[in-house]
Amino acid sequence: MATNRLLTWICFLGILSLTVILMSGCEGGSILGTTDSSSGGTGTSMDGGGTPTGDGGSTGGETGGGTTPPSNNGGGGGTPSWKDIGTPGFSNYEVHKVAFAADTRNGYLYVAYQDDNPPVYPNFPQGKCVIKRIPISGSTDWILVSTTEYDGSASIAVDAYGTLVVAFLNENSNPKKFDIKKFDGTNWYAMGTELDAAGQPIIALQDTELWLYLVGTTGSSWKFNTSSRKWESLGSFGATSGSCSFLVYSDAPYVAWNDGSMNGYISKHAGTWQQIGPLGAPTFGKTSGGSYTGVISMGMWYGDPCVAFKDEFDDIRVKKLYRGDSTYWEDLGTVGKSEFGYYGVVSLAVSTETIYVAYRDAQANGKLVVKKWNKDVVNPAWEVVGGEAASEGSAEYLSLIVLNNVPYVAFKDGANGGKVTVRKFE
Repeated sequence: MATNRLLTWICFLGILSLTVILMSGCEGGSILGTTDSSSGGTGTSMDGGGTPTGDGGSTGGETGGGTTPPSNNGGGGGTPSWKDIGTPGFSNYEVHKVAFAADTRNGYLYVAYQDDNPPVYPNFPQGKCVIKRIPISGSTDWILVSTTEYDGSASIAVDAYGTLVVAFLNENSNPKKFDIKKFDGTNWYAMGTELDAAGQPIIALQDTELWLYLVGTTGSSWKFNTSSRKWESLGSFGATSGSCSFLVYSDAPYVAWNDGSMNGYISKHAGTWQQIGPLGAPTFGKTSGGSYTGVISMGMWYGDPCVAFKDEFDDIRVKKLYRGDSTYWEDLGTVGKSEFGYYGVVSLAVSTETIYVAYRDAQANGKLVVKKWNKDVVNPAWEVVGGEAASEGSAEYLSLIVLNNVPYVAFKDGANGGKVTVRKFE
């Protein structure tokens, strides 16, 4: 998941405007929520997806806190470097399925993750979904917003008025459920009824009516009607293998996905789902990953979709759809080399100036590396942000956003026992 004006929610006449995609590679559901002390109240549910949400329940697992973060959270003075936001490894346990979003109106960062308590066996996601937040300034440490009473994960997003929306996957219900909620800083509110679903939810926002897209393994999708408060089918964009990325641009939803043969596509919904790309050759490339999701990440740059993906040779590549006199996939080259067997190994974010890509670097012992596209040189190239790896140890479940041309990244941190860490380059 990446932040810019494409992932913005607007409230109009008291109705939250939102676009959400819930995918079958993750799970979400209702949760029990408690707000942190600064919010002045308690919440009964959580949202996740770009952020998913969940229903309320008992507080669990994570504790809040208002402690002063360590000194390495320093501001923008001195030589720019990678700095921790709050305490590194701030989750209670090893994590899975990290989601990340920014509330620029009220000045908060939100992180949602699945806390692996108790761990069953390696790489088997199990545990409650936890949401925490911190001031973007880093003036206090991470504070608990909510925790689910069931096992599951979430996707999160924040609108222009600071309303958090979450789509949760409830892994304990039978069948599994998606539960979408919004949080106004004090209370949680349900957005429609729970949906029978499977897979990972993903949400994104747009400045018009509220949209919620639900995508399963068959590629089915629905939107949420704000008038009737009911879900409406939008049909299927295709059978997925579990890796998807979603955004909304100029009132139109776009989804990047790979099929059962690992071919990568971008589809746009304009009355029906339609693949976009060169006529007769719409695929942007062959992806890798198999059951390991998180190998595709999409953004919009100057009105055209661009996508970072791990290809069949485990190279991280970026392509941009060029739409002019002719339509073709413009190859922006290879960012670096990743590796098979890990989740969430690439995340793309677009700023007003350039494209950023975070990835797990096989040539740096699996550490997190962030690169940006330098298009202003004679031979455009990918440059390492900060000149070195952004993490101390290996990294997985990467989620990158860019605020005012400053990259922030949340990730599962191998240097801190697989717990969650957030860093920025400034």
